[in-house]
Amino acid sequence: MCGLILLALFIATEGGTVIRPLGVRVSLTSESRVLVWAAALLLLRHVIILRDPLPRRVAHGLRHAARTAGTLADDRSLSRPLDRRDDPPLSRTRRAWLGLGVLALFAVLTAVMTYPQARFLTETVVPEMGDPLLSTWRLAWFAHQLPRDPFRLFDANIFHPERYTLAYSDAMLVPSLTVAPLVWLGVHPIVAYNLLFLSGFALSGAAMFLLVRSLTHQSGAALLAGFVFA
Repeated sequence: MCGLILLALFIATEGGTVIRPLGVRVSLTSESRVLVWAAALLLLRHVIILRDPLPRRVAHGLRHAARTAGTLADDRSLSRPLDRRDDPPLSRTRRAWLGLGVLALFAVLTAVMTYPQARFLTETVVPEMGDPLLSTWRLAWFAHQLPRDPFRLFDANIFHPERYTLAYSDAMLVPSLTVAPLVWLGVHPIVAYNLLFLSGFALSGAAMFLLVRSLTHQSGAALLAGFVFA
């Protein structure tokens, strides 16, 4: 089904294609017809033929294997009771405040470690003008083109008349989608890039802190892990 959707996008951008399976000429010129095929397969898969999706079947198999194997030594060590060195359990409210505090801490550390990036947040990209400017342009192009003509998203405004020029480098689709709402609200692309760049460090450190603390119940080890990871 995903292949049919990709085929429809290809037909929409190229105007059609011709394939010859087993020597038989097949002309594909209508993306809507291919999308109808995809919808029919979707209906067949999820309405007529009811079957658990593959990830759920894999998870069920793993749970069954784990129950069959029984409790392992490592499982027992992880499920041990807290000792004196462990942090006490926190309520949901205190966990939320802890998460916000850790995020603020890593935001400050990010500003210090990347100085003077935060100082010029709304003015320029530092410390060098190569890849940061390219990344800023990619973010801006994504936000510009997506609401106007998403089928020609990769036909960027460089190297005319070449097509698919956004793919000449990393397209940054997920990061661009993350900050596109900011650009649509009027935030300058340079500011959007700087926020994306700096938040990556802060969020990575905070996420690692939460992960390690949930495994070890020790905030000191979690802070160290977050600092090293970020």
